[in-house]
Amino acid sequence: MLERKITTENVTGEVVDVKSRLQTKMQMRLKYLDFLKQSKNMEEVLQVQNEINGIQESIEAAAGRVEYLTHQSAMSTINLSFYQPINGYQPSDGTPSFLTRITDAFKTGSKWLADLLIGVISIWPLFLIFLAGVFVYKKKFSVKKQHT
Repeated sequence: MLERKITTENVTGEVVDVKSRLQTKMQMRLKYLDFLKQSKNMEEVLQVQNEINGIQESIEAAAGRVEYLTHQSAMSTINLSFYQPINGYQPSDGTPSFLTRITDAFKTGSKWLADLLIGVISIWPLFLIFLAGVFVYKKKFSVKKQHT
């Protein structure tokens, strides 16, 4: 039996896409800066400045994404797992040895005994009720015997 597993992730396309969007946003910001210079009143200045701020946030996010992807591709790791059986290797048939079976039996028995003890301890209120019933029963019948 031969098994192999290889996993990789290519981020080149995403880097190119994000860089392209980054360039477009930078050009758009330059146009808005020209609009800012041509603004005639405070309302226009504030409106253009608001647009520039939104574009600047997008530029910073895209630049951060490009930096992250570039770092990821620089530190890329390929995980390769390859298994091949060695000649002469005989896998076990899965049947445990006699000693292993005895050890497992002792472990199972001790676990069963511990579970039983915990079960008995957990029902202590029933024992109290039972003892109270026996006490009341004996008191009642011992009183009847004394009257007879």
